[in-house]
Amino acid sequence: MARTTTPDAGDTRLQAMAARLESSAAHLSRIETGQRRDSFITQRFEQALGLPDGALWAPTAILCRAHPEPPLKDTCPLPAETDVRTVSGITERLLDPTATVTGGEWVRWARTIGVPGNVGLPVPLFEQIVRRLASEAARSVSHALPARYEALSMLRCSHYGDLVLDVARQTVNQPHAHGTELLASAAGKRVDAEAVKWSLGLLGAERTALHGALGLESLGQIGGNDFWEGLTAPLLTVFDDAAPGSDVERWATHVMRLVPRDAWRRLGENPSRPLPASESLDDWTRSSENPAWRWCLDHADDITGPLGVGNQPMLARLLFEIVFGPWEARAASAVMVLSALPQLSATIAGRMVELAGTHPDCPARDRIVRRISNFRHDAPVPGLDLWISATTPTLRASALTVAGTTGHPVPTDVLRTALLDPDTTQAARYAAGMNRSSDLADLVADATLPDETRAELAWWHARGGRIAE
Repeated sequence: MARTTTPDAGDTRLQAMAARLESSAAHLSRIETGQRRDSFITQRFEQALGLPDGALWAPTAILCRAHPEPPLKDTCPLPAETDVRTVSGITERLLDPTATVTGGEWVRWARTIGVPGNVGLPVPLFEQIVRRLASEAARSVSHALPARYEALSMLRCSHYGDLVLDVARQTVNQPHAHGTELLASAAGKRVDAEAVKWSLGLLGAERTALHGALGLESLGQIGGNDFWEGLTAPLLTVFDDAAPGSDVERWATHVMRLVPRDAWRRLGENPSRPLPASESLDDWTRSSENPAWRWCLDHADDITGPLGVGNQPMLARLLFEIVFGPWEARAASAVMVLSALPQLSATIAGRMVELAGTHPDCPARDRIVRRISNFRHDAPVPGLDLWISATTPTLRASALTVAGTTGHPVPTDVLRTALLDPDTTQAARYAAGMNRSSDLADLVADATLPDETRAELAWWHARGGRIAE
């Protein structure tokens, strides 16, 4: 899709692209259809299309890591840096808070520092760099986000993995830190006892229950049935201890429904009370009679039609995972894939904003609003000003979130009103912080705003706004 939709990229027909990359059309076709993984050619694709380093490689790596079965071996992986001065130069830039670092540079450093046996960076320096990486990932959009997320995942899977988990713990414990769900998810890219213990602890706390669910989902995707087998008893304890109607109960129930039925049968125990009603769809068929699937098909055709790329059933599948699917980690992976295509991603986010204001089902609206925050594209969304001032709270909140992602300015009076509205305050904080609002310092000092709001705005003011490189 990047080959066929990237503007001003010259002749991107398959044969022409193969000649430009000094490859063959058959080889490129196998890569594009998921039959082969070749990081060298993927990097050449990025260069030929004028995309940033890692723009296509990182989403591919994220997808392969999140769905490891069947394994797709990288036939031509990119090499780690071997020149001492080059590695030292990148590391020094990462340690310099005034230096701008791109997502591609983060990936190159993670690939190099994570080489087995390449131990040498002192722990305090490594943790300082990973704290910066985590902060930047929380504020990244477009191609900048998957590159930083994959860098975190690579480091988590390296011999530095325990230190990444330590930084994740420290960051999530900060009450006003933003984007910490990414850390919980990245921590789940390596299955070990500490990650499981931490994720269960997060699941059992009201403020971090969603974090715990994301971590356990990520671990489950990689660990498979063996992982879920050992999780049934502690999950049952978390659910039984949760207050009815709490976020802990909600997300514990969510994770429990992911556990294979055979694992529950072998445990031989039941919850102390019935599980809350499922928020999932009743109809999972790919039928024109299913309104959810029909919505995905129609919007996929509507989005790709003007691009002249024909019917794209995979886009419909990704839309279904993002908008209607019950799996949070799978929806996040789908968004990461689409982040390689900012034009498509921005259009999809706009459709989701509209759906958030019109969908008749309250749990579905909540899910859509939550997942819109994963869409960190860097392209304008038409009609955003109208949505920001809409009467529907979910529509206003969704539009403010997209305004923060895209850098769309929000008038000061509208922003202040939204900060004081319980339905929109979280989205307004995000918009003010990501946009690095000119009023941010004044808002932090404004005693008429709630202390919680001012504290979160102070976090943004201390760290900066959106990052698009």
